[in-house]
Amino acid sequence: MPAFPITRLVPGLAILAVWAVWAALRWWGHWPADLSALYFAGHFHAEGMPAEIYASPARFFGLDMPQSWTDAATAAGHPGVQTFPYVYPPLWAVLMAPLAAWPPQAVFDGFLLWHLALLVLAPVLAFRIMRPAISFTVFAAITAALLTTSVITEQALFQNQPQITVAFLTLLSFERLTSDRDTEAGLALGLAAAIKLSPILLLAIFLIERRFRAAATAVATVAALAVLSLALAGPELHLEYLRKLSVLGDQLVIWDLNLSLKAALFQMSELVAGRRLPASTDGPLLLESPGWLAPAVFAALLAGAAAIWAATRNAAPDARLRHRLAAGVTLLTLCAPLAWAHHYLVPLFLVPGLIGAMPTARAAVLILAFGLLYADRVAAGLPGWLPLNLTTPISVAGMGVLAAVFALTARRKEDVR
Repeated sequence: MPAFPITRLVPGLAILAVWAVWAALRWWGHWPADLSALYFAGHFHAEGMPAEIYASPARFFGLDMPQSWTDAATAAGHPGVQTFPYVYPPLWAVLMAPLAAWPPQAVFDGFLLWHLALLVLAPVLAFRIMRPAISFTVFAAITAALLTTSVITEQALFQNQPQITVAFLTLLSFERLTSDRDTEAGLALGLAAAIKLSPILLLAIFLIERRFRAAATAVATVAALAVLSLALAGPELHLEYLRKLSVLGDQLVIWDLNLSLKAALFQMSELVAGRRLPASTDGPLLLESPGWLAPAVFAALLAGAAAIWAATRNAAPDARLRHRLAAGVTLLTLCAPLAWAHHYLVPLFLVPGLIGAMPTARAAVLILAFGLLYADRVAAGLPGWLPLNLTTPISVAGMGVLAAVFALTARRKEDVR
């Protein structure tokens, strides 16, 4: 990509910095149930209690905490707080152990600053990936509006979610790939996949695009970190981690914040059968996943991937790559077993880049529709407005449309001047 003078970034970064200050004031001192899982996993590793790291309710999700975790939170001076189970590779429990010597809220506030810095810088990467027909200042203003109002950001910051780091690394990988820095792209994607496994599926796009150095570097990075994890944490913790992943894969989580195709298809099948599902705003509804559901989602993933390939195959090479990446990451998130709202951070950052890929007025309408559909107030209100729990199918349909738009707006070779 051509050089972009840093002075042209300053006004946009100033807008995003103002948003970050507002967000810091709002979330400072907040107890994040997701991030606290990493803290206490580090605590149990530091205390020589590895058996407690993956302790969880029998079906993993739920608001009841294992007694060992409740006791640890009380001993840390925070009785009665909620902490969700730890579901990350053992390596991160080991690396979190030194931080467990600090008071938990100090650690959480430190992570909040880190995450806000990444959220400020992420639009720069998204801008360089999508190359929209607007200035970075306008791009940043649109992004700041989405960050302020979206349930995606709300949940990411409410939980102080490590997904923020994963999203940033994914965008960094995309940006490096579109800038022909394949080794750096592979390193970023490999690190993202070592935190949460799902980004490794983006290797499919690397391979389709014949970016073999990037793909090999990503695989080598994941392998190196896996070896390090085994060396530091031992095989038993890794076996327990795999067991927990198996439990997660076998169950169905119905919750207004789980925007997965798997949940949406089940809800629609229940509606067709005339069975009423309760709204799940107060906690997850945990069900056994029907046998037909996983094959149906896999078939949808394959069909979606084929459609993205077909829609972009005649595009100019640079447009083909960035639109395949944008559409692909949206589709993969939709088809994941769990797709919490905060998992859609990457599509949120890429949405303003549609300006220039399609007529400006049409892009503005689509961005506004995205902002409204995924606004926090709308997400909070939908369960009360609808007699049945249709919020997941509606939200999933919106992301499906977005994936299609990303794919269909790749400029063809003959349209490039």
